[in-house]
Formats: sequence, structure tokens, C-alpha cells
Amino acid sequence: MMTAAAARKTELPSPTASQAHEVARLLPIEEVMSRCALGRTAIYARIKTRSFPAPAKVGSSSRWLSTEVDQWVRAVMASRPKAKAA
Repeated sequence: MMTAAAARKTELPSPTASQAHEVARLLPIEEVMSRCALGRTAIYARIKTRSFPAPAKVGSSSRWLSTEVDQWVRAVMASRPKAKAA
């Protein structure tokens, strides 16, 4: 039997309000590269440093959850310097 603490560790995080209406899709590497403007090597380097969502294995293929990739893009955009108002 799983303890309550162990069960909490395996739960998926609740979606934010902006993610609640999104439908998650499994994306192939080509679509991830297009959405992120990164190459394959850069994506896997960021996965290794845990600064990019890791893929799930579907058979012998790797697939990324679209909501996680989109969240990563939003975080990158939010962290960029803001332009000063004129």
C-alpha cells in the first residue's frame, strides 16, 4: 500500500488557469524544435541539465507533452529583459 506522502510525489501538478483549457498532445522532436527554435542537440543538452522538459518514451520514440513545452516557452519569454518605456 502506498503512503500518502508517496502518493503526493506521483501526482501530476494541477494545471494553471491558462493551461486548463489546453489539450495536451504528444509532440515529436521536429515539432518541439520548431516551437522552441532550438536544434536537437540543444534540446537534449538542456534536458541533461534539467532546464527543459524530458520526453516520454512511446514505443521506441520520444515524445514531449505539448503543455510542458509551451510552459517552457512562456517561462523563457517571461524571463527576458523588459524594454524600457520611452
